This record gives sequence, structure tokens and C-alpha cells, in this order.
Amino acid sequence: MDDIRRPNHQRRDFAMRHRAHQPRPNPTDSGPPPTPAAPTEDYQPAFAPAAASETGYEHYSRPAARPHPQPAAKKKLLPKIRPRYAATGLIAVLLIAAGAYFLTRPAQKSGFSVAQLSKKSAFGFYYPQPLPSGYSYVTKINAFQDGQAYFMLANGSRHIFFREQAAGGQTTSGLDDSRDIQSSIGKAAIGTQAGQPAAKVLAGSTLISINTTGSVPSADLARTIESLKTDR
Repeated sequence: MDDIRRPNHQRRDFAMRHRAHQPRPNPTDSGPPPTPAAPTEDYQPAFAPAAASETGYEHYSRPAARPHPQPAAKKKLLPKIRPRYAATGLIAVLLIAAGAYFLTRPAQKSGFSVAQLSKKSAFGFYYPQPLPSGYSYVTKINAFQDGQAYFMLANGSRHIFFREQAAGGQTTSGLDDSRDIQSSIGKAAIGTQAGQPAAKVLAGSTLISINTTGSVPSADLARTIESLKTDR
């Protein structure tokens, strides 16, 4: 009985792409083995995804992740400083520097008594006579420098600084919230500097500038001005 099956039947796997049948070479044939054909432009590897027209599905590729925008750096805004506060701060720094300068002065330029300061001054020198109640001279601070006389009174943490010099056309202006007061030696004004009570006195050709620290009462400052006298 004849075998009706085909001698070279090739099974097809419908899950794979169809490849044309190539007969197996006969081992009895002589000659070099056939050279495989070079892949053409339409060649695709077996593992490559099929075209959308063949499968009915579109090939999906995940889009590249977009970088998150970085928030813009905030500009640091410097606080605005009012001119009045800036001037007040500058005066406070100058007062502190002056006090530190007096404390660190060499011995030969400080430590004078008020009588010695009076002799060194080429202008009328004034000092409290008598001293306000509770105050005393800090002699080591008393000094004479650059034609100006310096001395200080202290009552605990309260300090009254005096600077006397030739007036040279200067006035009692320059204080904050100033007001004129009565004085037996000349024009006087009381106000504030760096938030502390301060005063200026124009006694003839002498300008007396008075500053305080430690919250000296304005009444103490007024009594000190009223007690100012000169030996000349």
C-alpha cells in the first residue's frame, strides 16, 4: 500500500513568523556548502516585534521621564535700615569705642585730676562744683588729648561723660528730641543720643558735650549742668 504522506512535510508553528522551506542538503552531494544569504533591508530577527499591520497591535514604548523643574532660588532681601536708626547705631558704637579708648589709654595721657585738666586747657574749663549726689570722679578715665579735655562721673552702673573743647563756632544742635534749659553759664540743651540722655552747653568760647550710659535720669543730668563752674 502506497504511503500518501509527503516525504518532506514541514510543520508550521503559527506562533512564529513563517520562513520559506529550504530542503536539507544531501550528504552525497559534493561541493562547498551553500553560503547563507545576507540579510536584506526587510530582515527582522525572530525576537523583533511584528509590525502593527500584521498583529493589529501598536508597539508601545515608555516615554522618557521628564526632569522635574527645580524651584527658582529665592532672592534674599536685606532689611532696609532707616537713616535715623543707622545714625543712632553709629553714635552708640562711637560712644562704646570712646569708653574703651579711655580705659586703654597709656598712663602718661590719662589719670589727670580736674585741676590738672583745667591747667592744660587753653579754653575755659568747667566741672561740677559740688558733684551731684551719689556721683564721683573716675580719675583713671580723665584725659587730655588733641586739645580736648575728657572726664567722667560714675554712680554705680550710671556714667556721665564730659568732653570740653573750644567752641569754634559750634552750637548746641545735633541732639534728638532736644529742648533748651536754663543754665547759669550759657545756652544749654538736653535731648538724647543713641537712646540715652545727652546734653550740650555753650559756655562762652567753650563747648561742653555730655553723654550718658546706664539710664541716667534726665534730672541728674540737669542738676549736673546747673552745678558746672570754672576756676578762671
